[in-house]
Amino acid sequence: MFLFDRPLNNRIRAVFVLIGAGLFCAGVLVQRQWQHEKDLLQRQLSQQHRVVAQWLGEVQWVLRQLREKASRASAEAPEAFGSDPDTTPRMLAHGLGFSWDHRQGKADIGNLLGSGPLEGRDTRFQEALARARHLAPMLANAAQQLPEGSRLRYESNVGLSLHFPWEPSSRGILPQPQADTPRLGGAMPRAAQWGDPYYTDPQIGLLVPLSVEVFADETSVGRLQIDLTLAALQRQVAPDETALGQIFLVDERGSVLTYPGADPLQSERAPRLGNWLAMPWVASARELHALPPDSPRWFGDRWVLRMGFTDAPWSLVLEVRRGELLASALQAQAANLWGLFLFILLAAAAGLYGQRLPQLRLPLWLLGPSAMAGGRFPAGQAVLSPAPSAPGAHPPAGGESRAAPRLQASTAILPATRPEGRQAQEATAVQRAILPRRWPEVAGWEMAGAMRAASTGGKDFYDWMRHPDGSVAVVLVSVRGTGVAAALFAVRLRTAWRVACHAAPHDPVLAMRLWQGSLQETAGQQRFAARALHMVIDTRSGLVQCVSAAHAPPWHLPRQGLPTNLFQPEAWQPDLMAPEPSNWPLTQRTLMPGEVLVLVTDHSRDVTNYRSETLGANAMVDLLSLSREVKAEALAQSVLREVIRFADHPAGLDDIGCVVIRRQP
Repeated sequence: MFLFDRPLNNRIRAVFVLIGAGLFCAGVLVQRQWQHEKDLLQRQLSQQHRVVAQWLGEVQWVLRQLREKASRASAEAPEAFGSDPDTTPRMLAHGLGFSWDHRQGKADIGNLLGSGPLEGRDTRFQEALARARHLAPMLANAAQQLPEGSRLRYESNVGLSLHFPWEPSSRGILPQPQADTPRLGGAMPRAAQWGDPYYTDPQIGLLVPLSVEVFADETSVGRLQIDLTLAALQRQVAPDETALGQIFLVDERGSVLTYPGADPLQSERAPRLGNWLAMPWVASARELHALPPDSPRWFGDRWVLRMGFTDAPWSLVLEVRRGELLASALQAQAANLWGLFLFILLAAAAGLYGQRLPQLRLPLWLLGPSAMAGGRFPAGQAVLSPAPSAPGAHPPAGGESRAAPRLQASTAILPATRPEGRQAQEATAVQRAILPRRWPEVAGWEMAGAMRAASTGGKDFYDWMRHPDGSVAVVLVSVRGTGVAAALFAVRLRTAWRVACHAAPHDPVLAMRLWQGSLQETAGQQRFAARALHMVIDTRSGLVQCVSAAHAPPWHLPRQGLPTNLFQPEAWQPDLMAPEPSNWPLTQRTLMPGEVLVLVTDHSRDVTNYRSETLGANAMVDLLSLSREVKAEALAQSVLREVIRFADHPAGLDDIGCVVIRRQP
């Protein structure tokens, strides 16, 4: 028994209970999405942590290999050393120069530095010079493996130093030992030392020194040091920056090493980034470094997570505002919340008014932006009516009628013998609400589409989006499922596709991955499957980039010759609801003037007649071959009519959709 069979007071109480239950369900949806957003941020932080850890591992591997070679370097003195001080630089390996005393203004002619005259040097200095001569080619090769802007130096204990590239600096490091810990790939057997970051010039930027002692026969003979450029590190992690919050590096002394929006290559205040960055929510960067790893904390309205490194006294910190998290959760669940709101509204209207209202008009904005943008309802409103449809009637094909679809308010309004007819009408109304009302008007191009809903309700759809540079994105989606649930799933697909296109307007593969990722955590949709064709059309050059998620390829109709598939489909491809990230291939083709692309839903290709014959490719080839000069809209309608004519049983057909893209000659 429905609400309208009860007394008015009971109906009002029941409506309030229904509203409360709806609010509770909405809260549960938002809370689950909130937790999902935080889990996603943690995974993104882990990805950036691996990038930085790999970067540090490569640097320490270079330093470790150099130390091993330096320890085995020959200490044999160079021939004729000291006999002619003026020719000594020419005797050194690879044309290295020697400055007698660069601090007194003498000429610096290379990257081998020393202090004082050459005469009278003892054996230790000769050994250091021989070691520098032995290390020079190795340091030169190793410097090429370092990130751009980094510097490599060897400083002996007798006042001789070797620099690559040539950038002499008296800047040393403060002793700050960090004991190496065993890890895969081998550990450095002695302590490494990290220094304070220091600024050089706008060409090099902020550097952080890392040094290690070099031993020969258990005796210290010098030090190898790498000055790491943080500008290169920030460029490396920038492509992986999160859409929410900020990720930055801090060290144990409280210095902020990298921060989005702060350029360590240009700012002379970079060594003290922690003092001038606006972070009023935390006392100091040192406090961030002291946070327990992998244990999120709230600082006021900010959610903060830290991950440390074993190879450096650094920490990777993520901070995001509470408002950003909430806005992202609401946006991700927008379609579900709108559906829940509509359900509560319809149930409340049915319970309060029952059969005494012959017709209830509902503002179109209740169906969301999708309905306002592409709906078929006249005068900006949808109609809720208790009148059932005529037996055997089917919704007209998409774009063929401007009549307002009729939505039923509740099950009780229709006779109990027609539940499937009501479900089909509501699903078809939702489908028509998301289909675009018109196609873009682009000079030299024609675009059109047509859709006929299935007898069990529509759920397939097509859509387009125009980018600021004039290119147009087009999508055609075939959904497997029936009823209102499948139609609402199509609404979710369309909304997620528009968000992905906006995020990656010129990279169809990335847009498909973002589209797939936004659907992974959507509750209750794993029972559906969706195949999609996504393409981006450069209307100036005619370049078409197409990506298929298990969908049949479009037909390419050249000016001469038979129509062919735009690409050869693979034996198996994952669809949009695949649980793992997919790598769909990209197809590129330049559409010449007079050529046509025809996109047909997968259900149209699987149509059979009463003799169990499949429509097949030959019928489509014959139809398209005779339609070279036909307008795009007429061709789309012709494809639908051909499929219906072949089937001989239109009542049992699934959704049939077609999109035609024609470049005018």
